[in-house]
Amino acid sequence: MGLLNAQSTKTYVCEKMHSWIFHQHSSMVTVALGITFIAISNDLLPSRMGVQAWTYNYTTDPLDWDSARLYCKKHFTDMVAIQNKDEIAYLNKTLPKPDKGYYWIGIRKRQEKWTWVGTNKVLTPEAENWAMGEPNDLGDGQDCVEIYIKRHKDTAKWNDENCKNKKGTICYTASCSKKSCQNGTCVETIGDFKCRCYLGFEGPRCERAVECPAVSDVPSGGSMNCSHPIPPHRCNSTCEFRCDEGFLLQGAQRTECDATGQWTHPAPNCTVVTCDPLLVPSEVHFTCENPLGPSSYNSTCNFSCKAGHTLKGPANLTCLASGAWSAAAPVCEVVRCGQLNDPLNGKLRCQDPLEKFSYNSTCWSECNSGFILKGSSSTHCSTRGRWSHALPVCQAVECPAVSDAPSGGRMNCSHPISPNSFNSTCEFRCDEGFLLQGAQSTECDATGQWTHPAPNCTGTDTEW
Repeated sequence: MGLLNAQSTKTYVCEKMHSWIFHQHSSMVTVALGITFIAISNDLLPSRMGVQAWTYNYTTDPLDWDSARLYCKKHFTDMVAIQNKDEIAYLNKTLPKPDKGYYWIGIRKRQEKWTWVGTNKVLTPEAENWAMGEPNDLGDGQDCVEIYIKRHKDTAKWNDENCKNKKGTICYTASCSKKSCQNGTCVETIGDFKCRCYLGFEGPRCERAVECPAVSDVPSGGSMNCSHPIPPHRCNSTCEFRCDEGFLLQGAQRTECDATGQWTHPAPNCTVVTCDPLLVPSEVHFTCENPLGPSSYNSTCNFSCKAGHTLKGPANLTCLASGAWSAAAPVCEVVRCGQLNDPLNGKLRCQDPLEKFSYNSTCWSECNSGFILKGSSSTHCSTRGRWSHALPVCQAVECPAVSDAPSGGRMNCSHPISPNSFNSTCEFRCDEGFLLQGAQSTECDATGQWTHPAPNCTGTDTEW
């Protein structure tokens, strides 16, 4: 085997890949056999080729359980944590039977539960490997576990034991490191390790993120902003969508590449904002320009009115990004002319096709009996809101002037309108000694004639 100086360590490699490690101390000599399991890396790149291994180490020097664990943690990784029956069988086959007792392993009772000390995980029923009738908890302090290596009865089984008893120890050196699995959990196995990848990652070392198909083109009328913590379109990549002014998002605003290689939501669409169709009266004329579609964002409409109407409201409207028109639709109001009244001593008759005294209204004037129309008999309301003619005047019919009072008599006339006009009356009286020859009164009628001619006064004969 060779000679060792004090405080020195030397390794010899055997044909079965067993490594002997000698630790010589001033007080004792510890011989530890390292049983090395070799796993060649699957990565064939020269810069990354290498050997990964999980090594069991043991010592037959008697140590209590606490000292045994300190020894394992100082020189190796920790006390052995046995993960499956293959490991148990291999250890039983490979390790020598100690001269006294057996070997401590990394299980201890904590809060009344058997626990793997390296991971602080409670021992599960399917992982138990107790000998018949164990654990029996005989006596105080049976809170630690030994493994029966090469025991005739219950070989390779476990037994609960007082932690202060001294036994050999099985340690291990982990093959897992922080760099073993980039995006996963490293799991020790016999002679190798495996990577249990986190959701969204794959590959022997979890080095590849799950890839999603490329996101479709940016939605028309919108924009897309993607964040890629790792190469594009891989797990945890996110894309956010926004629509331009005047467009509405139809679908999810955000999508993420999930662990299955699918996006959580399909790419959305941006649809143009639409305004309600314009409802306008028939007399309103309008034309619209629709760059994005009828009654949609940025549509503009221009309004005008038929002849004889005026626009009340804006002449232009625009469909806004809010989906509302910039103002209420205008209306066309008919042009109005001034109100007309009946002429004095006459009547007014009108025809109004739209509204009273409005565009296209026509009015005719008529005079009462005994009056003559002076001016235009009709007038028309124009597009400018003006009457085509002023209202006429009804003048009283005139009769010829009555001659002077008859000789020997008197005349008294009344003119309610104007001298010698319609409804004027004259009354006649004769002086004493004269007799009235004719009508006592006369009146100017509607035809412009006196109803009776002026009378005469004749003298009377006097007898003496």
